[in-house]
Amino acid sequence: LLGSSDNMFPSSGIRKLARSEEMFAETHNFVGLGAEVKGTVDADAMSEAFDALLQAHPVLGGHLEQSPDGRWEIVLDDLMHPGIEVVELAGDAPAPPLIFDQTPSLVHLRLILRDGQAQPTLYIHHSLADGHHQFSLVEELFSTYTDLVTTGAAKPVSAPAAAPVEIDHDAPLARYGIAADRYDVIKAEGITKIAAKRLTDSFRDIPHFPLNVDCRIDALLDFRKRINEAAGEGVK
Repeated sequence: LLGSSDNMFPSSGIRKLARSEEMFAETHNFVGLGAEVKGTVDADAMSEAFDALLQAHPVLGGHLEQSPDGRWEIVLDDLMHPGIEVVELAGDAPAPPLIFDQTPSLVHLRLILRDGQAQPTLYIHHSLADGHHQFSLVEELFSTYTDLVTTGAAKPVSAPAAAPVEIDHDAPLARYGIAADRYDVIKAEGITKIAAKRLTDSFRDIPHFPLNVDCRIDALLDFRKRINEAAGEGVK
C-alpha cells in the first residue's frame, strides 16, 4: 500500500445514516467505478491525487461506527487513511479478492497493473455516493493526476461560493417563469411543515439519482373517456 497523508480533522460525528441507508451498513455496500488506462501510470502520482481527493472531500476519509442503539453514524477522526492499493499482475493471473470493511474506511482505490495496462477502480461506500456522484469524483481524481504528471503540481481545489438567491414569497416560482396565478401559496404549518422538512431531509441526505420516463397513454385516455361517457352523470 502507498501511504496517504494524515487526516488532520478531529474525531467527530458527521451524521447518522437514514433508515433507508441502514441496509448499506448492514451489507458493507461499496460501489466501484473503474477505468482502463493505456500507457504507463505513475503510481506515486495516483496516490498523491487520491490524497488530494480526500483533502477536497474530508467526509471520504471517514468511517462508520455503530452506536449502542444499533444505528450507524459517519465519523471522522485523525487517523491516517491506508492509501491506495497497487496490484501488479501478469497474463491471466487473477487479482486477489477485495475485502471491504467500513469501520476503518469508506473509500478504497485499487490500481491493477497488468502487462503494461492499468486499471484503477474507486470504491466508495453507498451511504456517501451513488454512481452519478462517484463518476464526478473519478473525473476529479484523474484531473488532479493529469495535473501532477504534466506540471508536477495539482491545482488547488476550492468550492465556488453560492450566490445568494432572493425569493419573492408572494410569487416564489416567478424566477422559473411560472406565473403567480397558476398556483396558490399556502404556508406550511403543523403536519404539512413536518412532511416538508422530512422530504427536504431525505432529498438532501439519501443517495439518489433522477429518472425520466416518457409514457404514451393516448389509448388509456381514450379508454377513460369512453368509460366516463358510458358511466352516466356523477360517476368518474
